Parts: sequence; structure tokens; C-alpha cells
Amino acid sequence: MPTNTLLIENALLPQRTMKLLLESVDCLVHTTGDAKVSTELLRMTPFSLIVVSTLSSNYDPILIAEQAKRLQPSARVLLWGAVARTLHGPAAAFIDGQLTMPCTLAQLKSVIHATSK
Repeated sequence: MPTNTLLIENALLPQRTMKLLLESVDCLVHTTGDAKVSTELLRMTPFSLIVVSTLSSNYDPILIAEQAKRLQPSARVLLWGAVARTLHGPAAAFIDGQLTMPCTLAQLKSVIHATSK
């Protein structure tokens, strides 16, 4: 059964690329780059996995992850992008996993399954 996933990335090309990769590892992907739309989706639709891209510089991915976790505390939140930040303290409570890009499909699948435990 596919993992119901929300991908938050505001740049169209990385969003499409990340969506294709997530679909390749059995995720049913909903995409958004708009903070207002993200909030509305999180209030209306339950997600098992929320992927916050760190590729775009137009928003703070840690803040987006925190807001997503507050709206859906049972969802797993994964940061994914060019540089994964080392998380300590309060921010670490909102992030269930991190993955750098580029990555292989095997690495992506492994991180998604590791965050599901």
C-alpha cells in the first residue's frame, strides 16, 4: 500500500524530480510549495509522511517541519535536500529523518522505512 505523502517544495523542477523519486519508492505524493496550501492540506488530509525540501531558500525548512509536526503529530517528517542540517535541541523533536540529495532510490527507501518505525 502506498505511503500517503506530502512533499513541500516551492521550486517546480526540484518538486517534480522529488515527486518522481518518491513515487518510485511507493509513495502517493501530494505536492505544494505554498505555506498556506500546506497548512490547509495538513488540516484536511492525514499524511503518513511529510517531506520538507531543503533545496529552496524561500522558506525555513525547520520552521515548516515544526508547523507540519504540530498539525499532524503522528506523521513522520523528513528533511530532504542538498545539505542535511545537524539537528540538536528543540528542532530535533520535529524531524524524524534526514536525507541528502543526490541519493539512490535504495537510500531513499531505506530512510523512508527507517522513519516509519
